[in-house]
Order: sequence, then C-alpha cells, then structure tokens
Amino acid sequence: MALIWEPLDGPTWLIWLMLGAATLALLLRGLQDGWRILARTPTVRGLALGCSLLAALGLALAVRRPALQAQARQPQSHLTLVLDCSASALRAEEGLETYRRKTAARLRALLGELPDALVQSGTASLVSFGEDALVTAESIAMDKLPEIVGNLEPGDLARADASDLSAGLTRARDLGRHATRRAILLVSDGLETEGDALAEARIHAHQGLPIHVLPLSGALPDLGLTAVDLPRRVPSGGQTHLRGLIHNQRPGAVKAEVDLVRNGDPDARAQPAALTLDPNRWARLRAPVTFEGMGLQFLDVTLTDGSATHRHRRRFYTYVRRAPRLLAIGGDNRWTAAIGPDQAEITQIAAEDLPDTLDWRDFDGVVIADVAAHRFDRAHLVRMAAAVEYQGLGLFLVNGDHGDEDPKTPTVIKSYEGTPLEPLLPVETRPRSKDEEEPARHVIFLIDASGSMSGWRIEMAKTIAKFIIANYLSDKDLVDVMAFTTKPAHVVQRSHMTEANKLAAYAGIDSLRAGSGTNPTAALELLSRERLANCGLIFISDGFFKPVNYRPDCRATVFAIGHTTVPPHSPLHAISDPFPVDAGFDPGQIDMPYFDPEPRDHFFERGLFPPQRMDLFLRRGDRLPLSDLPMNGNAVTTPHADATVVAVRPKWVDPVLAYREVGLGRVGVLTSGIGSAWIRNKEGKEAIAAWITHTLHFTARDRYDFTVIDRGGPMDIEIALLARNGKAQSVDGLEVTWLDERGSRKAVPMRAGTQPGTFRGRLNLPRDRETHPGYLNIRELGPDAEPRNQRIPFLLPAAGEVQDKPGAEAQSHGQNAALLRALAEGSGGRYEPEPDRPLFSELPPQTRRIPVWPWLLAAAAAFYAIAIGASRWDGGLERP
Repeated sequence: MALIWEPLDGPTWLIWLMLGAATLALLLRGLQDGWRILARTPTVRGLALGCSLLAALGLALAVRRPALQAQARQPQSHLTLVLDCSASALRAEEGLETYRRKTAARLRALLGELPDALVQSGTASLVSFGEDALVTAESIAMDKLPEIVGNLEPGDLARADASDLSAGLTRARDLGRHATRRAILLVSDGLETEGDALAEARIHAHQGLPIHVLPLSGALPDLGLTAVDLPRRVPSGGQTHLRGLIHNQRPGAVKAEVDLVRNGDPDARAQPAALTLDPNRWARLRAPVTFEGMGLQFLDVTLTDGSATHRHRRRFYTYVRRAPRLLAIGGDNRWTAAIGPDQAEITQIAAEDLPDTLDWRDFDGVVIADVAAHRFDRAHLVRMAAAVEYQGLGLFLVNGDHGDEDPKTPTVIKSYEGTPLEPLLPVETRPRSKDEEEPARHVIFLIDASGSMSGWRIEMAKTIAKFIIANYLSDKDLVDVMAFTTKPAHVVQRSHMTEANKLAAYAGIDSLRAGSGTNPTAALELLSRERLANCGLIFISDGFFKPVNYRPDCRATVFAIGHTTVPPHSPLHAISDPFPVDAGFDPGQIDMPYFDPEPRDHFFERGLFPPQRMDLFLRRGDRLPLSDLPMNGNAVTTPHADATVVAVRPKWVDPVLAYREVGLGRVGVLTSGIGSAWIRNKEGKEAIAAWITHTLHFTARDRYDFTVIDRGGPMDIEIALLARNGKAQSVDGLEVTWLDERGSRKAVPMRAGTQPGTFRGRLNLPRDRETHPGYLNIRELGPDAEPRNQRIPFLLPAAGEVQDKPGAEAQSHGQNAALLRALAEGSGGRYEPEPDRPLFSELPPQTRRIPVWPWLLAAAAAFYAIAIGASRWDGGLERP
C-alpha cells in the first residue's frame, strides 16, 4: 500500500491561508491571557488548545485528499473450451482420434500468440456437449489444455446422439468466475438438435463474456447400422434374432459384412454375413443369436465394407433369463421333492461321479446332503470352494440325522475339517472338553418382583442371585440384573464382577421389593435388542404369567419359586427345565449346567426337537420360514462370529440353521437332517425350499427390466421394476454396487427415472483387454422393497470404441454457419479467430484505492467538538 495525494481543483491556497490565520490568532491569544479564555483550569485549557490545533491540521491535510493505493496487479484470464461431441461433429474429423488431434493443434496455435505471462498465469476449463453437457476439466493451468484435449477418451465426453449447444454454453458460463476476464472458445458444426443457443449467447453478451467460434463441417454417414434391435429379455438356450436396417448413402454399391460376437468371446463369433448394398438403399438385417447362462450379457455387431477405414461397431445388452440351477450331491436327496420344477432345475449326481470338466458357472447353487468329505476328490473341493468365493456359487451343507452311528463318531460336518470347504462354513465343529477354559460370560438375572413373590419368595430369589454372583462369577464376567413386574427395572447394568462391583450388585438386589402384576415380556424384549457373547439367562419366578417368547441364544437356568414340583403346563418349561424351589432350598446343592456344563466330547446330540427361530436378531431378508415339525438330533457345533444363525436347538442353543457370506458367495449349513415328515408337510416343503434358495443371490428373476447403453467408456444403465399382479411396485430407491471376482467393489449412484419404478445410473469402471464377469448387487428401499439383496450377473466388456445408437444426429451433416456467426457476433466474440489476434481484450492494470481524507475530516470535526465541549464545561469562552 502506498500513500498518494489528489488535491482539490481550485484555489486551495486560500483555504490554507484562512486556516493559518486562525491558528496564528489562537496562538497569539496566549500572549494576552495565557489562553484563559479557553478554560479556567490549566489541564482543560491544554486539552482545548491541543484539540483545536489538531482539528486545524486535519482540515489542512484533508484539502490535499490523501488516499491509500494497493499495488497494481495484472488481470487473471480464464479460457473455457466448449467441444461439440455430437455424432455429426465426430464424423467431420473421421472419428475422435483425428478430432482431438486437430483441435489440440489449433488450440496450441491460438495460445501461442498470447503473451507468455497470460498463458502461464491463466486458467482453463473444458466442456463437451452432445445430448447433454459434461465438464471434463475445470480451472486447470491454461498451458495444459492442449495436452488434455489430445488425450480425450470416449468416456470423457458427453453423449453423442444429440446436439444441445445451449447446454454446453450454459455450463461454460458458470466456469472461471474467479477470473477478471474470461472468454469461450467453441468448436462446433452448429447443427443443434435441442435447446436455443442464440438465447444463451444473449446472456453471455450481457455478462461481457465473448464466444469465439472455430467451425467444423459435419460429414454425412455413408454406411451405418440403423434401427437395430436385440430383445432386452431372452431365455437361456432359446434362439432369438437381431433385427435392424443397414443404410448405404454412398453413390455406388457396397459389399459389406456384418460380424456378430457374443460376450466378447472369439469362440462365440457367428459366421460373418456378406451383403451387397445398392446405392442410397436400405437393407434388412436379421441374424439368429443364442445366449446361454444367466444375467446381463452383450452382443457386439460390427459392420465393415472390406476396407481398413470404415468400421461401424455397436453393442447391445440383453438380460438372459433361466430358472436357478442346483447341483444335488447326495447322500440323501429327499430334499429335492420340496422344490418344484418352476422353482429350480436340479441335477443329481454322486460325489464320486463329479467330472473333472465340470464348469461350476453352469450352476447357481450346490446342495451336499449327508455326504462325508472323503467321498470327494480333493481337486473338486478346491474348485468348488473357489467357485463359492470368487464366482458367487451358493453352497448348502446338510449334516443328516447321523443314522445309527455313535454320538462320538464324527458327523458329516466334522468330516470337512481340514478340507477347502472348512473355512467357508458358518459353524465350527470342534466340541468343547471338560477341561477347556470357559470364556467370559454375560449373565442376565431376570427376577420376578410381582405381588405373588412377596415374603420369603422374594428373599429366596435374592439369595439365589447373590449366591451365583459370589460363587460362579469373576471380574471378566459381565452382569445385568433386571426386576420385572409389568415393566422392567434395571438394577445392575453391564457391570464386571470385581469384588467392589459385587458388593454394589448385592446392594441393588437387596433393594428389590415385591408388588404389582407379572409380565416378563418387556424385560425379554430389552434383551433382544443386542447380541450377547456367551450369554446366560438366570430366570427366577413363581411362573404365574402367560407364556412368552424367551431369548433363544442365551443358555437359560430357571428357578421355580414356591414349587416342590413344577406343573408341565407352566410357562417356565418353555424357557428351560426349571429347578423347584421351596422355603428350605439351598442353591449350593444343585449343579447348574450353564456354570458347570457337562463335557460335550461327542459330535452329535440325539433327541427330537422343534427348531427355535432367531427372528429377533435377524434382518427381514434373513428371516426364513420354519415349521413346528421335530428334527432328529443335531451336530454339535459353534457358530463363527460372522455367521447368521437363523435357528437353534432349544435349551442347548446349538445352531441348527446358519449362513455365512464368503467372498461373492453364501454358505448355509443345516446341522440336522431333513426327514420325510418335512417333505410331506406343506409348511415343511416351503421351509426347505427357502433354506436352500437363501444361498442363491438372485431369486427375484422376473422383477427387473434392464437397459444398458455402452459406448466403450462409462455405461448408462436403467433398471425398471416390473409390475406385480398388475400393480406397480412402491420402491423409493435402489442402492446398487458393482462386485467382481477381482475384488472390485464400486457404488453406482442411482436416481429416479421419469417413469414410476425406474432408476438410472452410470457405471464407470476401469476396463482392460478382457471381458470380466461381475455382479450388480441391488438393495431396494421402500414399502414394496424386496427383503433380500439381489445380485445379478453382469459381463463387463473389454475396452474398445463402440458407437452409440443413431438418434437425432444420425442424418445431420454440413455446417450451420449462420448460427455460428450469430453466436460470435451476438456475444462480442469472433468467428474463426486468427492466431495473431488475442482472445482476450486488453485491460489496464487494476488498482484499489482507499480514500483517507474523509477520515481526516471526521477526525477534525471530532477534535473541534472536543475543544468546544471542554471549554464550555470548564467555564471557557465566557467574558469576565
């Protein structure tokens, strides 16, 4: 900042003369009376005199109009390049490669004529437009712009099947607002098919933003695939047809070939169809195609004229549909009667008969029922495990009912220890020995404090609870104590049983008083809200309440207060086999299995039981149907920490039905067998079918309709939900994720489409020279959302240039020079700017001035007011 002076025009000397005379008169007055006219006291007199002199000085300086001036800085420039990427513009330069090379060269020539300082300090942006507008680069160094243009790929550009010039100019107008001067360089043929570019140019002119135009001349497509269609849904193994038209706009006849390649596989290439096309004529295309497998697959259609220069390649996606395919490896394949032919195609085979050439991709799931691991060739197990983890194969293992084998004989599940399948299973098969150290427990005491528990009953309940805490629990164990009447009351909450915390727990238990009604439901619901490790439930009550659903993953111990025998209809039996408790009960005289469990050194637990569901802990999509039918025994197992346990055996809390996500696949285990009673029962059959299909990641195969547009870069995808029973599905949104066997995982943002039940997104994935199988994982949101995620197989093509379908740009050619000139002239720009003429107008260096003189005037007025006020206050300015 520098101080500058800008004196007033006119006789400023007269003002200084008057100020000098007034100041001199004031000073001379001091010789007469010592300035007593100003004030009586010397201090106030000095203040009034000083402020008067300062006021005169401020007025004198203000006459010179001083100001602070910031150092001049050069204006910053911003250039926005707007590229026409419509089909007609790309044809003008014989494709993208030539287009970007020539545009980069013209840009270098224009920038080369600008001052080096301007180019080095300036910034630039790049906008492409076609059907829409896309910002490829923003606020980059200006000298880097030609390099970026020269390296553009199809995925960097806007869609080519229309030409919305106004959209490109609108996006350009919002860029570079930080700069002091801006310009737009438009490269286009002017053949707009949408929007109003002239209206946008008027806005540019109002903002002083010139549009300079480099014109192109679009070429007519002489030979191309038009109106080509492949059905969006086809059956696997069924023949369909590719239909379309080929248009020859050349003056002479053309011998052309149409080449069809399915899924990028050279071995799936059809015999090229040779065609002779008359000049300016249309030819029909009808080619048979057969797809195998399932999911979203593609067909590449290439039209050539026998030369190396003309090649029109388009890609069409279709959804290949078939029923799920299951491979039944038995053992005991009675379960197959539970799945109808409309639900799945089932192939049955013995483990010994699996061929070495088996392609696991031909199946969606494998069911191994009562087949020990030794019956498999290890190489088959290796390939099966890889197919589960990397290809999304579902696996369901059924242990069986163990037959007449001794419980200490290893089970079918146990036989897979040490095999490639063991790391995939949701359960561990090693039984716990008597000497094995018990892990930390989480013990929950539910104590009935209703009115019927008054007197010795509530005191006995306190005695039992304190005895267990004192004798069975250590500082590594967690304790919750809850009393219940009609509502629960937390007395002790998640407390480690150190000696100090035990005393606090005793005090909390002693504070309990009996009264009110009895309903443990609310207390049990509180427990159901979180998963507890090694949970034990101590339930103390007289049993006078209605039956409730107890917490099935806690090993329960029940004390029946006030009973010498417990009636068989008591609701306490639903929780566990109760210990009768009378007034003389001694808790030290009983063995509690939870704290002193018997050694489970056997592998199979015999006995009939109905499986107990675990719905309280499960997401809606993991809640599977069960039946009250009994199962005959279960393998002794422990679930892994990441397993989803759907059903357990009551009281023992052994997992009966469990699942686990492994890589791209899902593995399920039934630790019991599937008896004939389940097959004959309708509910049982439905449950079995649900258990097995739960390992499959794509079960809603008639729910979606897919539209995929691939241009060799990012793919646009539309997912439409089909109506069910004539009613549109109420789904608010889709969460879509791309998964593949390479470990890629990428979210695909989806937005609602224009039609109800449609969602659109863009899949932008790196590609190489090979086709890669992957999956679209779809999670629905809304009232009618599918409860389970659906995983649709999707083939990702190799990298390569692909043309879009013909749209409004298909027949656009030439140049709309009148529009381009009007855009340049109307905005203050130039049409075909010469390299020796600058793109930016010259601006003087910009400075910033801060006037100081108004502050001096204000200060002078303030000092003068202080002088007058001080004199008036102290008796000055008065004659004696």
